[in-house]
Amino acid sequence: MIRCSRKLRHTIKFKFVVAFIVSIIIGNLLSFLIVSPYIDSKIEEVLFNRYETIISELQSSKNYEEKLDTLINLYDGLGYSLAVHKDIDELNLRKSQEKKIIEGEKLIYLVAHRPTAKVVGKINNTYISLELKHYSDIGRIISGINKVVLFINILICSFIISFVIRKLTRPIEKLADATNEISAGNFDINIDIKSNDEVGMLVEKFNSMARDLKNIEYMQTDFINNVSHEFKTPIAAIDGFATILKNTKLSEEERLEYLNIITDEASRLSELSSNILTLSKLDNIDNFKGNKKFFLDEQIRKTVILLEKEWTNKNISFNFDLTNMSYYGKEEYLMQVWINIINNAIKFSEENSEIDICCYKNPEYAFVKIRDYGCGMDEDTKKRVFHKFYQGDSSRKGEGYGLGLSICKRIIDLSKGEIHVESEPGKYTEILISLPY
Repeated sequence: MIRCSRKLRHTIKFKFVVAFIVSIIIGNLLSFLIVSPYIDSKIEEVLFNRYETIISELQSSKNYEEKLDTLINLYDGLGYSLAVHKDIDELNLRKSQEKKIIEGEKLIYLVAHRPTAKVVGKINNTYISLELKHYSDIGRIISGINKVVLFINILICSFIISFVIRKLTRPIEKLADATNEISAGNFDINIDIKSNDEVGMLVEKFNSMARDLKNIEYMQTDFINNVSHEFKTPIAAIDGFATILKNTKLSEEERLEYLNIITDEASRLSELSSNILTLSKLDNIDNFKGNKKFFLDEQIRKTVILLEKEWTNKNISFNFDLTNMSYYGKEEYLMQVWINIINNAIKFSEENSEIDICCYKNPEYAFVKIRDYGCGMDEDTKKRVFHKFYQGDSSRKGEGYGLGLSICKRIIDLSKGEIHVESEPGKYTEILISLPY
């Protein structure tokens, strides 16, 4: 509940509502401060005019008492309280106010809780007070004042809301400018806006997207450079040996040797092209279609049989611990995963060594673990082992192009699984693959 309320406080909707409420409060407060002196002056003006009229009528009347009673009844119906006091103490005035009354001045004052106001004066040794009990007599004035207050409120609210909207839309304008930069191909951009609301979250995601696009651009450039380099080497070899074969003085043995080299380089080119096409195809799909059920343990055994020539040449033995289990997935692509990983395990193992392969499952995942006891990897190699064209062991660059594990990683990702590498230089390398079961 507390987390939800904190999250709500950071939303644009909440900020806008708060700004609206604050603008109304400030508007009313300022309106009161502006209009209040005007209201007081109008009350004083009305009371003085009424008082002067009453005094004038009393002074011109032949029967003072009768006229006074008539005026009391008349003004009571108009919302006034007209009273006569023989003793000044009855008025509960301060000393300074009493002094003014005694000297013949009129005194008007607003009682603490308006709309009550009172004017007091002296006539014929008596003290007459005229008290305004409500605003009925100045209704038209109040009506006009209400219009002024409404106008001031609208003006203040409009100013505050405009300020808040400007503050909220400024990041969006920056975001729009940054989007134009992205569309123009400039990915080296970052919007420096710190905010916890939806706009702040959007800016954070935009900056993350810009960084990803920048990395993708770098990877694409690097990929093109690597592909160009990898194609250039075998093509140069083929071109060179083809030129040598034009020499008619070559022996048959030399000719066959050079033809074998050309054939090997052509095979390497074909393999490279096939891997690039596979990787390109995998990069352009979101998920596998046409999955089917097959036995995962049996597929791993077939893979080892396919690679028999490679492991028999190094006299490598296998330790199997394979649980019999079926799996629903893309069979041909997973076959490529096992071929790449087991072939790498053979390639980086010493002669007469062992490779451990086990598979097991739980209610949610199927696991395949492949461990070799070869040269191992350092931390830098472990971090970059799934990068395209990366080869950690420079002495074995002639044996591949560094695309195999990139393809494996993409296939596992499309299968909604995970692949992890554990290794220690000079001791072992272990690859653990988990597939949703």
